[in-house]
Amino acid sequence: MSKQKTFDKVVNFLMEQGSKSRDRTGNLLIDAKGRRCPAGCLLTKAQCQRLEKQLADTEYESLFEVAEIVTLLEDRGHDVMLVDDLRWVHDATHPRRWAHEFRSVADCHELDHPKSIKLRQRSAAAGRN
Repeated sequence: MSKQKTFDKVVNFLMEQGSKSRDRTGNLLIDAKGRRCPAGCLLTKAQCQRLEKQLADTEYESLFEVAEIVTLLEDRGHDVMLVDDLRWVHDATHPRRWAHEFRSVADCHELDHPKSIKLRQRSAAAGRN
């Protein structure tokens, strides 16, 4: 999968979801409500749930620290550095800031901004008038 397709898929998924995948202990690949993080939306539900059980007591700062996640993403043709940058946006910023942060990630990776960001921007601007 091209970097642009990975970026578009993750950003569109997260903008539609509109909230983080987390519980009281922190951010998750998939949470009890079915919400997913950037890596989680690129994996199957079964893979996410299995990995969550394995990683339950593990803290990691980067996807690169979890070899199985890296392998699963690479096997599907995803750029792990891009997915990790999107994971950082998901984990470290409020969903209201995602559109801005996703544009920064797109610029950093020399990608086009997805339509979901542009649509959300127009809707927000219309609401201010």
